[in-house]
Amino acid sequence: MRFNGVERTLLDFRFSHDRDTDLLGIPCTYPKDSFICVSFAAEEGDGFFLDWMCGRSAANEGYTGYWYDGEIVFYDELSDGQEFYRYDLRGVMPVYFLVGYNQQDGMFVSLTLTVNERIYNRFMGAEFFYLYRFWYVEPEEKPQKMLSYEPQFDGYYFEDMGGERIDKDTLYPEQEVYLCIETTNGEGEQMTINLEAPGLDYEYEGEVLGNDTLSNLSVTDKLTRIKLKTLTPKEKSHSADKRDKHNIATARFVSELGNTLRIRFPRVVVPEYVVNFETNPNTYQGEFGFDWYRKEWRDPDSPCIEGSEELKQIYTPFEIGVKHVNSGESYGTYYVPWLVMPPRSTVKLLLVSDIYYNHSDTPETETLILKSESTFVSVCPDELTLYECSNGGAEITVSCGDSVISPTSITVESSTGAVVGKLNIAANAEYNYYKINIPVVYAYIEDEPEFGAGVIDTEIGKIGGLQSIEDYLNSRSLNQALIQVKFIYDKDGKPFKLGFTRNELILANEGKNINTGEGYV
Repeated sequence: MRFNGVERTLLDFRFSHDRDTDLLGIPCTYPKDSFICVSFAAEEGDGFFLDWMCGRSAANEGYTGYWYDGEIVFYDELSDGQEFYRYDLRGVMPVYFLVGYNQQDGMFVSLTLTVNERIYNRFMGAEFFYLYRFWYVEPEEKPQKMLSYEPQFDGYYFEDMGGERIDKDTLYPEQEVYLCIETTNGEGEQMTINLEAPGLDYEYEGEVLGNDTLSNLSVTDKLTRIKLKTLTPKEKSHSADKRDKHNIATARFVSELGNTLRIRFPRVVVPEYVVNFETNPNTYQGEFGFDWYRKEWRDPDSPCIEGSEELKQIYTPFEIGVKHVNSGESYGTYYVPWLVMPPRSTVKLLLVSDIYYNHSDTPETETLILKSESTFVSVCPDELTLYECSNGGAEITVSCGDSVISPTSITVESSTGAVVGKLNIAANAEYNYYKINIPVVYAYIEDEPEFGAGVIDTEIGKIGGLQSIEDYLNSRSLNQALIQVKFIYDKDGKPFKLGFTRNELILANEGKNINTGEGYV
């Protein structure tokens, strides 16, 4: 169903017609009001329908509601989504709006529309009764198309090595991606794809593609995933004009049946540098959580072997193709650090340029743009020069204005649109649930004054008392995982006490009953 740019998938559709009958059950009126009743799953933006029904019409000031044209279209699942029937509706207005709930569909909206094929007045016999401000609905039936079993290209998209869709309009050399092609009735077919790429070369199964052509690829399922590696093209330079061009591939079935598919490759953007998010060692005191994938974990001799691949995925890796200034090797995988901060808080970080991966000739004028994915998270400043990020880095402020329901991120892009850095920000909506009550217990030896209860008070007093320990845990320790603690005391507001003698301690260490001195069974 579509009206005024708003589209909903219907759960239910009814088109009702009505005639009155007399006491004998014989129709005694012409066909009267007809209404279309629909229902659909509730979602954001449903206020449109209520405004549609209740709003004051500028064109008809004496009436509430707005007249809209629209359509209701029916599709047949067996015909691959082909349209087989539709209602083209003109001058339509809702007269009933309901939000409900059931276990099967969850929250749903029911809507009744004032669309009539015929409107009669039983007394006047008029075809159009002036009290009704309705137009006609004109159902248009389209002949159902015959099912086709020819192979069909339906669409495509790109994924990175982690299975995430590439939503940025960029590729760069030395990057591995999946080209995912969707087909219908293509199983058993073969396809050939001419990449026609002026800005990149491609490698498939370890071989550089001759003439940029993938030949005789087997289609084994509705989704065919093709792993490609981008390469710097031989005897071609990445000039600015070439980076702005898009590669258009053409996919055809080898059997020459079915359609062809034009595949638009992302724009080629070559990053010239890399920047990293870091804490300021001169000011950071553990007031927020910051975790990164340490370089020592990546070394071949690292003790972190078991589970290392799973660990890497926590840092949402992606590839950056900028080369080392000396060795020429690609930077490779960028592991994104995590920032943990409570709602309505602010932290300060450093954005630091990696001097070993910096090929920019104009750092004083090269601009980095910091983009926050969430409206609840902001970063200031949101623009910096590459020069400011050198020599120890530039200080930035990250603010969280409200609870973040799901993990989000801040992305750093160069002036050419290349992603050169990224920061993950953990969800914190359940911050108030991460609270732990900790009973404070003094455990001491009763018959040895040097280990008695008084010693505990003395040592705790040296660091500011129990409250200072609680404050430290909540502001410079457990708070890094959004955990807050509260110390619990006895009914008099004092620590619980657990005293024992030296002999009881010896018996307990030997696994014996401290009351009888006998061993436990």
